[in-house]
Amino acid sequence: MPFTLIKGRFKPLAGVPDGDSVRFLADNLKLWPRLEGKVPVLGKGVTTKNTVQLRFEGIDAIEKGAIKPLSTKARETMLRLIGFDRHTSPEPAGYILATFWPV
Repeated sequence: MPFTLIKGRFKPLAGVPDGDSVRFLADNLKLWPRLEGKVPVLGKGVTTKNTVQLRFEGIDAIEKGAIKPLSTKARETMLRLIGFDRHTSPEPAGYILATFWPV
């Protein structure tokens, strides 16, 4: 099963991230249709244009509307782990390792 690395940027200010998901903008949008399984839906809004809602595999955090402060702490931890800082790094570089259909 082939894998490929999708380079891009996390976009936590586009949409409302929680502890296990955040929006992501790939450097090469032509890679999305080659994903194994269902092709992600690209955002069409002003702030979400061409981004996908990325859910981290193997992580199931409490949802944003659930018990506080647990949901807030899960979101803050995810943002810290991806390198987000509202002032110095609002769109941190990121990577996705994904399985692809062979070309």
